[in-house]
Amino acid sequence: MNVLIIWLSTILGSRLIDFVFNLKLYNELAKNDYTINIGKLEKCNEEDATIFDKIIKYIPFINIILSLGNLINSDNLIDEMYFHLKSNDCLEKMSIKDQKTYCEKPTGLTAYNIALKNDNLMRKAKRLIVPGNNGQSESIVYYILEKNFQIKIVKVIGPLIFLKEEEQKNIVENYIFESFDSIYAKLFGTFDDNDVEYDENNLTRRQRIIKELKELKRAVLNSKREEESKEKNKVYKK
Repeated sequence: MNVLIIWLSTILGSRLIDFVFNLKLYNELAKNDYTINIGKLEKCNEEDATIFDKIIKYIPFINIILSLGNLINSDNLIDEMYFHLKSNDCLEKMSIKDQKTYCEKPTGLTAYNIALKNDNLMRKAKRLIVPGNNGQSESIVYYILEKNFQIKIVKVIGPLIFLKEEEQKNIVENYIFESFDSIYAKLFGTFDDNDVEYDENNLTRRQRIIKELKELKRAVLNSKREEESKEKNKVYKK
């Protein structure tokens, strides 16, 4: 029983030391406006990890010694980790919003929570390709359709990244709105916003596509109505 407790304690202790090292790494990267793409990092670790790397974490005392060694030598290791992450495309520039969040409380935990939050959002996000205008390349937009049928922009890759978040959202909404009717009509016929709702537990693949397209259009319509209502209120107040 005592041996089991010691074994578990060394595992937990090495994990805690590794976490402290990771916080230091996230903090140093955040100081230079970088964050880690956790999803890509996990895939990279799975591909690079050997059987020895996996087993050694569970060998009592050796795991503690290795973790302590990494923490003590963290200044040199962080430089190596930076180039490793960069070469494996696991580093990303922080958004302006994330930079502000970090600057409010510049700690390793803040930097880690930012990366964790972004990873959770990306796992839920849908992907949309928006064609470029005037010879510009296309942009890739990751978005979430929230419960209130509002579109939340998660990440933008391409020319649209240089615009403000509200401008990005307007362009995406307009693109969806303009392209939806023609695509839907070709596939399924005329759009009817009052169609019968489907049973969530018995949707076919075709029905799921239809339902998602409808929800997407409702989100855009609701957003446009809110904007129009705000504009009317402004005029009324004047």
